[in-house]
Amino acid sequence: NGTIAKEKKMKKVLKSLLLGIFILIFATASQAQNYTSYVNEKFNFKIMYPKQWMIQRIPAKEGMIVSFVGPVSKYITVSIMVSKLNQPITLKEYTDAVLFTLKSLAINTDIQQEKTTVANEAAFSITHTTAFNSPVLPPMTSRVFYIIHKGIFYQITLTANKSFFSQAEEEYFNQVLKNFTFLTKKE
Repeated sequence: NGTIAKEKKMKKVLKSLLLGIFILIFATASQAQNYTSYVNEKFNFKIMYPKQWMIQRIPAKEGMIVSFVGPVSKYITVSIMVSKLNQPITLKEYTDAVLFTLKSLAINTDIQQEKTTVANEAAFSITHTTAFNSPVLPPMTSRVFYIIHKGIFYQITLTANKSFFSQAEEEYFNQVLKNFTFLTKKE
């Protein structure tokens, strides 16, 4: 009798586990269908972004900027700025300079910083809110990731209206950032 009860319990646990795996696979597959790839071979990276978003490319003298514009009413954007480093600089030196600048501007508040990784590279992130002196523009929150990879500087900026930032992070930013990769020679 005890053995039969254990078997029933084990079958129930196994069914729940299999159902969970199926849901996870389905959710991942359906999420992937709603995203498309942007590949930049010149600067060696790939990113997935929501298919319905607009893309804007801006060439720069020593690099480039590409922005993915999401729901305009919530001011949701993901921007990637890439530039070649003309002189050696460490990630810490660069982000210290950025922090100094942000703190000196009175429009930036709630500045938070942390060491992290992006695409298996050491990275530094700075989150801040910018309050514009404008009746049209709401306060905006940005989380900026700084990465140096093979002599190239990458800045990934995730921005949204402050009141929608957490929602944008859950719905878009985490997925986009998770799918940012550096290309290998085979890709």
